[in-house]
Formats: sequence, structure tokens, C-alpha cells
Amino acid sequence: MKNAWRFFLIGECLLFVFALWQLVHNIPLVILFFLGVGSIFIVTKKENEKKRTLQVIGAIFIVIALVNNFAIWLMLLFAILFIGIKGVEISGVQLFQKNWLKKKKIMMVETIEPTAHASEKIKKTWIGDSRIGSEIFEWNDIVLSIVAGDTIIDLGNTLLPKKENTIVIRKLFGKTRILVPAGIGIKLQQNSFLGTVTFEDEAIQLKNEELIIYSTDYDDSQRKLHILSTNCVGEIEVIRV
Repeated sequence: MKNAWRFFLIGECLLFVFALWQLVHNIPLVILFFLGVGSIFIVTKKENEKKRTLQVIGAIFIVIALVNNFAIWLMLLFAILFIGIKGVEISGVQLFQKNWLKKKKIMMVETIEPTAHASEKIKKTWIGDSRIGSEIFEWNDIVLSIVAGDTIIDLGNTLLPKKENTIVIRKLFGKTRILVPAGIGIKLQQNSFLGTVTFEDEAIQLKNEELIIYSTDYDDSQRKLHILSTNCVGEIEVIRV
């Protein structure tokens, strides 16, 4: 229980720092925020008929500045998810047999030759185990949106088309591992607030930075893989198999 709440507090603190960083880099919101704080602070020292009106206006300014900050919404979403799950655990309802933060999403991708394209609708999951690749299918670009957890994408049995293929990963927290066969040129484009990139035996730390890196055989390869990954806190590792 203590470890879970410690994780929650650390996550909220990191998101709060992110919120401050976004605020100070948006001058109109900074001005609006301090106008609101100043209005409330000034009128508390005065006694007049307009005191309550100025307090309301100041509070509105502060609320507008905060709701236009994306990190504030992330803090609220993280708090709602965490408190909701802890509430389920305390109530004794077995919603998950294991902690969802420790579950890994494994994708074993195996493909066939392209055929005529048809429309399809695929259900995506944010939390829990799932596996792609129990059946052989035609290669399609992969797009993943995950709240938290570890993700493994295995392209070991994949024959990619002779073009630039794409994998898009959007995640708040967790580790991502991508297994890529030899002979495929790789371009990795990673955005992280706080994270680590491991690529061709090189570990690179990111602190609110974007990294674009290429494999040594990228220009000469007929089959290419473009990985676009965005996360708040976590690690991405690209491994040759």
C-alpha cells in the first residue's frame, strides 16, 4: 500500500513540474494566472463592495490558466485512474487478478503477402494483456495508445514491405521494447519528458527532449521501419534479433 501511494505521489509531482514548465513557456497563461492570484491577494486586504466580484474574477482567471494546461489534465486523469483502482482493491472486488501496471503487452507479428485492401475496425485496449499475431496477417502500420504498462513488439517473424513502414506508440508511463530483424533500416523518433532510449547498444537519457536517430544501415536498406514514440516517463529499447 505504501509503495503504491509513493508511486502516486512521485507521478503527481513529476506531472506538476511538467505543468509548471508548460505554464512558464506560455506567456498569456502566465499573465492570466498572476492577474488572478494578484486580484485575490489584493482584495483580501481591502474592505469594499467590489471585493467579492474581484475575487470571483481572479478565480476565473486562475481556472482558465489551469484548464488550458495539458499537464493539469494529465494529473487529474492519473489521480482518477489511481484512486479508482485503489478503491476497487480496498473494496475487495477482483477487477484485475494482477496489478495492471506490471502487465506486459506482447505483440508477435507475422505477415503474409499483401492482398486487396478492405476496411476493418480493430478494438484497442488501454489496460491489460493482449496479444497480436496468433494468426498470420498482412502487414499494416501499428498504432498503439496506452496509459501505462510494459509493451513488447516482436517483429522477428515479419516480412516488411519494401518501403518505410511505421509504428506509432503513445504512452504515459512504462517501458517499450521493440525486436527488429537484421537487414531492416530503423529510424527512431522519440519524445520524452523523462526517459531513456537504448538503440544499437547506446543508452541516451532524455529530459523533455526529442531524439531522432538512425541505424547505420538505414540509407542502404530496402525495407525501413520508422518508429514514432511519445511518452511522459519511461524507457524505449530497440533490439536486433
